[in-house]
Amino acid sequence: MDNSNISVRTLLQYPPAPPSEPTSTLVLTLNSRQFIDLRFAKAQSPASSPTASPPVLKDLSWGFAGHQTISTLGDEAIPGSYESTWHHWVSSTTKNPQSEQDVGLMLPPNAEGVVREKGSSTDPKTGESREYVEGWKDVDLKATNDCGGKLSFLFRAEGSAKGLRGVIIVLGQYMQALLREGDHVAAERWERSARGHWQRVAQTGDLHLPCEDIVKVLQAGGTFKKDRELETPGVEWMCQEANVLPAGL
Repeated sequence: MDNSNISVRTLLQYPPAPPSEPTSTLVLTLNSRQFIDLRFAKAQSPASSPTASPPVLKDLSWGFAGHQTISTLGDEAIPGSYESTWHHWVSSTTKNPQSEQDVGLMLPPNAEGVVREKGSSTDPKTGESREYVEGWKDVDLKATNDCGGKLSFLFRAEGSAKGLRGVIIVLGQYMQALLREGDHVAAERWERSARGHWQRVAQTGDLHLPCEDIVKVLQAGGTFKKDRELETPGVEWMCQEANVLPAGL
C-alpha cells in the first residue's frame, strides 16, 4: 500500500487566540515518509480579473523538509489518534534544523475530512516552543503528465563546505523545492493545472532551483531515474526516489 499524501492546512491556532489561516501551506509526503512543507503568506491582493492567474506568492513564512516518524501511541482517550514527529533536515529559518521541535498529536478526521493536529513546535519568529492547533485536509492526487501517470520523485542536494542542503519533491500534480546555502534560502511551488500545464505559483530567494528544468522533462512525458544526477548547472541534485504510483491512489 502506498501512503503518499498531499495535504493543505486549513487553520492555525495558538491558544487562547482564535484560529486563522494567514498562509498557503502545502505538505507533500512520500511513501518513504520524506516530506517538504512550505508555508507562503497569502497574497494581499487578488488576481486582476476573474480569468487572470492568481499572483505568484513571494513571502515564505516558513519552509522545511526532512522525514516523518509515526507512533501508534496517541491519546488513549481518543481512539484512532496517533503521534507524529517531523524531523527537519533543512529549514528556511535556521542553519541548525535539528533544533526545531515539531511533534503533534493527530486526531481522527471530522465530518468535513479535516484532521486536527495538537502539539508543540518551535515558533520560527521567536525560536520558542509554543502549543498549537492545526487543521489539515487531504488533496486528491492527480496526474503528473499528459499520459495520466501519477509519479513521485525525490531530489536532494548537500554540500557541507557551503552549508548547502536542498530538497525537491514531485508528487502527482505538485512540486515543491527548498534550498539553503549559508544565509541564503530559495523555495518554489509548482502546480499542474487542469489543462495540463505546469505553473510556478510560489517563489522566493535568489538561489537557482532546477524546477523549470524538471517541468520541461515532465511536460514532454519524460521521467527521471533513481541514483542519477539532474543534468543542470551549479548545485548537484541527486534523484533518490523515482516511483510510479498505483492507479487507484
